[in-house]
Amino acid sequence: MAAKDLNGIPRDEEFIRNVSTLLGYIVVNCAILEFALNSIVAVSYHDLGGKEIEPIIPNMTSKVVETLKRFARDLPKLEKHKDEIRALAIETKRISKIRNDVIHGYLADFKETGMVLTFAGVSALAPLYNMHKETVRKISVKDLAAVGSDAFSASTRASVLAHDIVKISARKDACKKRAGSKRRKRVVVRKVGLAKA
Repeated sequence: MAAKDLNGIPRDEEFIRNVSTLLGYIVVNCAILEFALNSIVAVSYHDLGGKEIEPIIPNMTSKVVETLKRFARDLPKLEKHKDEIRALAIETKRISKIRNDVIHGYLADFKETGMVLTFAGVSALAPLYNMHKETVRKISVKDLAAVGSDAFSASTRASVLAHDIVKISARKDACKKRAGSKRRKRVVVRKVGLAKA
């Protein structure tokens, strides 16, 4: 789509407010989703053996998703959560592509027929950053609202999963503490036994 085909958007306050609310719905739920996934990665990395699989904690959502899939495949403590992690990874990848296009693009066109929004953007291409890529995403208001709802659903599932994985980590820590206190008690018992002899 050429720039000449983009006609801008209505400069109507209600239209702007409604689109802004819809985009805010997506942004807030994607942020909650990313926080939950980052929490799962952090706990898995530090407490469940993830350091042995991945040398660093990733920052970009696409890399977080790939790391989560590796952790689910390779970490025994995540075995029972493997299917949910895979499903969340697929859903997050799909949502993130749309989120990136609408958040990093600008609202360049609106067609009342079908209530279709067009977001356009230009970004530099890695690794040399000497060429640009144009992104154009056409999406209906209905489909954009569905992305917000999907992000809400995924963020809720990811938050529950993060809570469960933190509990796994806490049980591991509790076992370590109990094992440490038993060792100390045994030492004390031996010392007492030696003192009596």
